[in-house]
Amino acid sequence: MKFSVLEKALENNNVEKVEQLLGGMSADQHQEATKILIKHLTQTEDKNLRNLLAIALRGIGNEEAISPLINLLSDSRTLGSRGTLLYALEPFDCTAHLEIIIHQFLTGNFEVQAGAFQLIESMNGNVSGDVLLKSLQKVKKRLDEIERQQELHTDVLDFLFDLNVT
Repeated sequence: MKFSVLEKALENNNVEKVEQLLGGMSADQHQEATKILIKHLTQTEDKNLRNLLAIALRGIGNEEAISPLINLLSDSRTLGSRGTLLYALEPFDCTAHLEIIIHQFLTGNFEVQAGAFQLIESMNGNVSGDVLLKSLQKVKKRLDEIERQQELHTDVLDFLFDLNVT
């Protein structure tokens, strides 16, 4: 395969052509294409192309993709479309990025929370005591806030039931 054809399709945001080219690659070509895919993953403004590249990098399994995918989780361009990035990270050991993943879990929408949960659940590496303590404290703080809100909502619900209907 000529990687210049892939590069051109990526530059033109031609999602269909990129998908076709990736599907026709052999495993050894995947490894060679990794740098091109990562480059465009981090540069594109097109969320559909970014999602396609993230999933392709997941399939390739090259650990060079971890840092760019992690960095994109904090990029404002990916707000509202981070679930696929987390999905792309699932085959990798992301233990070193626990704090970022915890942040996504605590602040993301349902899809992001589910993806972050999956990553946290699959972790089996060593985490520094400091990072683990910070992560535990953040989750506990959020849980305390949820409990406070639940109590407040329960009180409002009780007040509403006590109101007279006219």
